[in-house]
Amino acid sequence: MLRIVDLETELSVDIPLPQSIEDAFRIQLSRAQDADKLTKLSTVMSAWFAVVAFQTVDRDLWPPTERQRKYAIDIGTTLGVDVPDEVLTFRGSMHTFLSYFGPILAGQARVRG
Repeated sequence: MLRIVDLETELSVDIPLPQSIEDAFRIQLSRAQDADKLTKLSTVMSAWFAVVAFQTVDRDLWPPTERQRKYAIDIGTTLGVDVPDEVLTFRGSMHTFLSYFGPILAGQARVRG
């Protein structure tokens, strides 16, 4: 079993793997003990882990779309409200922001029009 540890939070998750894959990975890890090989292994693993991590986090933690970001910034500029970093980072926070301020912006557009 492999374990991923987040050094910042000290939380960890155990990753059960088929024994043959676990054995092969341990051999690969021992082969990569010099700095150059370890850096290459880390780079490849980072790319694959990013895909896995993205697929396993809740959808509200996914990043907003570029279209959502632009709309939120337009709302902030037009209504004079701050767009918190969390809104620009997480899709759930973005949804809450747009659900609240979108109708206000639309109401102002109707009044002007």
